[in-house]
Amino acid sequence: MIKQIFHLIWNTRRKNILLSIEILVSFLVLFGVYTFLLTGFSIYSVPSGFAVEDTYTVSLPFPEEADSSRRVQVKRQVVNELMNNPGVVEASYSNFAVPYNSGGWSSNTFVDGKEAHSFFVVADDKFDKVHQLQLVQGRWFEASDATRRIPPVVINQLYVDRYLEDREALGTMIQVDGAEREVVGVISHYKYRSDFLSESPVTVMFEPAFTAKSGFLNINVKPGTPATFELELSDILEGTGYLTGFQILKTESKRPVVNRFFMIPMYIFVFLCVFLILNVALGLFGVVWYN
Repeated sequence: MIKQIFHLIWNTRRKNILLSIEILVSFLVLFGVYTFLLTGFSIYSVPSGFAVEDTYTVSLPFPEEADSSRRVQVKRQVVNELMNNPGVVEASYSNFAVPYNSGGWSSNTFVDGKEAHSFFVVADDKFDKVHQLQLVQGRWFEASDATRRIPPVVINQLYVDRYLEDREALGTMIQVDGAEREVVGVISHYKYRSDFLSESPVTVMFEPAFTAKSGFLNINVKPGTPATFELELSDILEGTGYLTGFQILKTESKRPVVNRFFMIPMYIFVFLCVFLILNVALGLFGVVWYN
């Protein structure tokens, strides 16, 4: 049947030149959309490397006039009160590179003088427990790392595969902003920006929890913790008398938001393909009916 349809079209190709062009264009569009979808879902299939259930992230907008000692005091007060809450498992501080936060800080690191492009995460010794990161080599940071002569870093497996494939990762010296740092651990993945953005090499730098630098609070709560926890957390933050513009977000609620920028074009392209297929099918049916 299909062979006969194309035979009829070929015999009347001058009359059906527009339909022939439409079939060609439709084929090119379908091929392009198929490639786009295949690429998107191959990226999606790469594990994120962290857990989003029962976790919260809170941005802490300290006033510009806040001095370092006051920031440290407030951050310590918040964690102490949180850990007294029976629903809290762990709390951690980091920079903005938290799960499903689309922002990113990237630059070049250097291994034996060779450039190694990487995204950077700044986190304390509890960050891995909050987000349940998966170590494949070495260890995560410890509180005692604050006194190390050479600061430690943790990298992801992609960094190892891309830049350290011919050497032992643990103990490797990486130069970041002109300073030497030692690799003490390797995590499997950390694809934090979106499920549909390709994973990048990641370098996690240690920053003790109670310093003035890290501005994001990460919290892991027990399964089944009621939604009233957000109100309790808000009361703790407001109770410092210093934090008013904070934003409390459940980590899993951010996932569809960052993925939306990639899902919407996919829906549009699929709709376009369905429209083209129907249009071509109606054209072919018209040729058969006319002949």
